[in-house]
Amino acid sequence: MKIADWCVIGNGNRPVAAAPAARLTIGFNLPQTTVPFDMLVCNLASKGLAKKIQVVGPHNTLNWQQCFQAHAESIERQLGCWPSLGLVVVSSGVSSGLDLRVCNMNLLPTLSRPEDLPPRQVVPSHFHNWLGERRLILKLLSFLDWPEFTLPLPAMPHAGDTYEVCPLKQLHQLPELPKPLASDMITHLTTVDCYGWCSALAHTSPEELSRLDHLFMLDRKQPNTANWWLFDQHHSACMDLIRFQLAQAQQLLYV
Repeated sequence: MKIADWCVIGNGNRPVAAAPAARLTIGFNLPQTTVPFDMLVCNLASKGLAKKIQVVGPHNTLNWQQCFQAHAESIERQLGCWPSLGLVVVSSGVSSGLDLRVCNMNLLPTLSRPEDLPPRQVVPSHFHNWLGERRLILKLLSFLDWPEFTLPLPAMPHAGDTYEVCPLKQLHQLPELPKPLASDMITHLTTVDCYGWCSALAHTSPEELSRLDHLFMLDRKQPNTANWWLFDQHHSACMDLIRFQLAQAQQLLYV
């Protein structure tokens, strides 16, 4: 097997006993793994909303730190929020013409709130635009060895479901609806499979996609949010299912 230039290991739930063969092994923040890393990429705490990336390791650390920082700032303008380190490192490696192997992440961490989380405590991963990040990687997927990124798809139904109202329009209405009506709508939208969402997304504009993305995330710059479902255990799990089906639909459309 060819040895990759980089092996990028995410902080997913699956323990990684040994890293695949690569010239450089990269991890993030404080990885819960026994794998020895050649380079550790971290979000550096700073005052205000400014974001800084720190790279720890002996391999051209300053050069890669500057590269990752510039790349992250460019992606931030596309996504409307600070990108995950996984996206930054992987897309930077591809842009640099490197051969990458990626494991233990799929850029789709759960939206579901843990049972023991205080009601107003924020889940840090909710600040990222995961649907937008996955769209960016879908454009690069042919250059990557990343089996875990590809989501499983259900069997295609013999006859597609038809909807009196476009589910995408219903999804966009959620922030404006009273909570009881929004709750019913969220429950209804969990029944739309990825093929139904695929049809709805087929002619969606970039502006509509951006509005869609922000229903599944929080904005660091806003102290209040209309996305109350991200602070509710039951509804965050329902929205997690809807987002997963949307991610499947994006995979069908953009691969």
